[in-house]
Amino acid sequence: MRVYDASGVEKTNATGGGGVSSPLTTKGDLWGYGTADARVPIGTNGQVLTVDTTAAQDLKYVDQSALDTTSTSAIAAAEAFATAADATQLALLIKKDGSVAFTGDQSMGSHKLTNLATPTAASSDAATTNYVDTTTVPIATFFGLLEASRLCMNMV
Repeated sequence: MRVYDASGVEKTNATGGGGVSSPLTTKGDLWGYGTADARVPIGTNGQVLTVDTTAAQDLKYVDQSALDTTSTSAIAAAEAFATAADATQLALLIKKDGSVAFTGDQSMGSHKLTNLATPTAASSDAATTNYVDTTTVPIATFFGLLEASRLCMNMV
């Protein structure tokens, strides 16, 4: 088996034989690296691979049932972690419920804003092009009306 490092250079063993000895011993093992090549043994049925920086090679298997994948619990867990790690980081989270306002410009990354609500009167709400087109007078029409009123005034 040929093995390459992150830069694409083939790794060799000490004798220059063109490869390294595999640490893998069991079907499903993963080849990991901490400070040296090492075997990450396969988990058991119902387990998933997760990152754990206290484990060898920073990886370990855990029971899938131990993972909470519901959105409210995941948010609560993220908030608890952020609060414990650094309370100021929690304030930087932008929540989809709108409870945390943007504090700077936001790039949409070439994506669109969709499903905008109809703006309220005298507000700075975002508006769709359809709303603007149907509720405003086109500039050409405005100047046409202005010119017509001037003509009427000159006739008097």
